[in-house]
Amino acid sequence: MFNIGKWEAGRPTARQDRPAIDRRRLMTTVAALAAGVVTSAAAPRAASASTTVQGSEVGAVWWTELQTTDVERARTFYSQTLGWTPKVVALEDMTRPPAQGEKEYTLFMADGREVAGATKIDETAAEGTTPSWLTYVQVANVDAAALRAVELGGKLLEPPVDVPNTGRIAVVQDAEGVRIGLIAPAVA
Repeated sequence: MFNIGKWEAGRPTARQDRPAIDRRRLMTTVAALAAGVVTSAAAPRAASASTTVQGSEVGAVWWTELQTTDVERARTFYSQTLGWTPKVVALEDMTRPPAQGEKEYTLFMADGREVAGATKIDETAAEGTTPSWLTYVQVANVDAAALRAVELGGKLLEPPVDVPNTGRIAVVQDAEGVRIGLIAPAVA
């Protein structure tokens, strides 16, 4: 089940104790990383108090994103299969449609809510990136979780990086080669 925070009857619910998170800003950075537009920090560092999370959201699926070579085909497939409505926005500013020639990002909508995203993999993407879903799981400390993943036989694919007003993210690969995103949302 795709999950952004808590869900009831297949829909996300509002949480009064949950910090305000700018998912659009985060996904702009994530999509740019995936597309090879932005490079992340060279090495993990200790997370600041503002990116260390406590509470019941730790361990929850936070966002899921399709990374694909054919976004148009994916839009058609998921809209016809799951009933999602694709909303195409500018990668650098998800509040507006993309201008001619500008990189784009697809937000998948269900009942007016953003439930997932999609981005195009291009030739500058990380080596070995293949079309797949990348799920982000909320952790208390991205740096610690990334280091622990490596200690357990995983690989650091995208080192921890701070996303202003959103939090800290990283992408790791488990011992079998499966990618997973880590997110510690900024505490308001």
